Amino acid sequence: MRHVFLVCMLVLGLAFGFLGFVSNVSVVRAWTGTVYIRSDGTVEPAGAPINTTDKVVYRLWENISVNSLMAKGIVIERDNIILDGNGFTVHGSKFQLTTGVYLEQRNNVTVKNLNVEGHTIGINLHQSVNIKIQGCSITGNTWGIDLKYSNSSIIIGNNLADNGYALRLGSSSIHNTVSRNNVTGAGDGIIIQENCNFTIISENYLNGDPSVIATGIAISASENKILRNTITSYGAGGISLTYASKNLIYGNDITLNAAAGINLYEYADNNNVAGNTIAWNGYGIRIYMASNNKIFNNVFYKNGLNIEIEIGSGNVFNGGYPRGGNYWSDYEGEDRYHGENQDVPGADGIGDYAYVTDSTIDEYPLMAPLNLTYVGAWEGTDYYISVASNSTVTDILFNPELGPYLRFNVTGLDGTTGFCRITIPKAVLWTENSWYITVNGQKIENYLELTDEENTYLYFTYTHSIKTITIQGTNVIPEYSPATLLTLLLLTTTLAVTTNKKPKSFVTRIKFLNFFVDIFWRKPCPDKP
Repeated sequence: MRHVFLVCMLVLGLAFGFLGFVSNVSVVRAWTGTVYIRSDGTVEPAGAPINTTDKVVYRLWENISVNSLMAKGIVIERDNIILDGNGFTVHGSKFQLTTGVYLEQRNNVTVKNLNVEGHTIGINLHQSVNIKIQGCSITGNTWGIDLKYSNSSIIIGNNLADNGYALRLGSSSIHNTVSRNNVTGAGDGIIIQENCNFTIISENYLNGDPSVIATGIAISASENKILRNTITSYGAGGISLTYASKNLIYGNDITLNAAAGINLYEYADNNNVAGNTIAWNGYGIRIYMASNNKIFNNVFYKNGLNIEIEIGSGNVFNGGYPRGGNYWSDYEGEDRYHGENQDVPGADGIGDYAYVTDSTIDEYPLMAPLNLTYVGAWEGTDYYISVASNSTVTDILFNPELGPYLRFNVTGLDGTTGFCRITIPKAVLWTENSWYITVNGQKIENYLELTDEENTYLYFTYTHSIKTITIQGTNVIPEYSPATLLTLLLLTTTLAVTTNKKPKSFVTRIKFLNFFVDIFWRKPCPDKP
């Protein structure tokens, strides 16, 4: 009997303990239904958790739940407004085919600080222009953000996680910008479908899952710019182009993708692929039925196979002389000569012999990887300064307001010889006489200067330790607006802070990624398409 009493007391204690636990669990409140921001500025229905005082800024004050078939969480019918999610969430159901936020035929609307979770389409733009989606968290949807027939819009600074497809531009959506978004999860990243031209995809971070057949950035359109993105760990490829022409793929870090870093598939013709770091992918670049692409000034490092060409003609792997070709980590040539035929005594940072494989000839292979620095945009043109060096390059400083000079630090093993090959756009920094180059304040007299229509190329050597290099011209880009100047000042500050905390040189990245690869990564080498 005593045993029965003890058992009963134990059961009652557990029951009360469970009830106490349940009572302490916070339940997320959510208003249920669809909220309409009508064209006259009113919010319907009455009591919906969005309010406004001026019919311009609308703020959420509670979560919204959407759980009926094909329902929408927030429908915006008014132009020239701001929807501030205020950190609240629009919950949905992929099984019920719900949409989080819906805009159709809208102009000049901003959606910011909103969480959108669990829908078939998180945010849907249809036939709209001048829309901005900023600072939102868009997670667990089939389609994170979907644009159709929507132009001149900006998708910036959002977190898109665990969506089947993070972002799609479809149905002739043109002149859109997708910048500084964080895209993670096993699904496809950014998709640019046919006729979605003149898009800028820049400075996004995309991290996938190499075991899933998905692509970081997929392009089936023309005249788009894919700039300075980080794309890693996708199963089907970092960047894939199909039926895509005249695109610029520039300055991206493309690493650890199970298939290829860049796929140039059927009729991906006349594209420029330049200035990218392409490392530890199954293939560096795979070409299948693609022709007349120009591939130069890239870094190819420890890919399963750097280049594979199955079908394709007229693809060129250098930018001519003196721009040069690509850096290949397995190139074993030397550099004693310069000139278009590499027959003039004196080094120039370009190998004296071509880099040749079964599928590739690079007549002007670079002797060191490039460090690219974005220095600004003027009159619609992006400008970069690049440093190819066997040193670790840090603290790159260029600011037109400070004067016509470029400064950076180099580091190497004490007593060894370092070299730099610097590419400077003539439209950004130039000299009317000669360049004044110093290493730790000591002027260098013996340097090589080469030019083409667009750039000046400077080559010189020095003895290693830690050195500061300054390159002084006489003129710097003369025309820049206050907004551009502010951007440059912020860029300069960012470069200084970034390089002090985590140097952005290729050598530094290589050391870190080598460690990562050796411990965690066993890269497959997939079959041909």
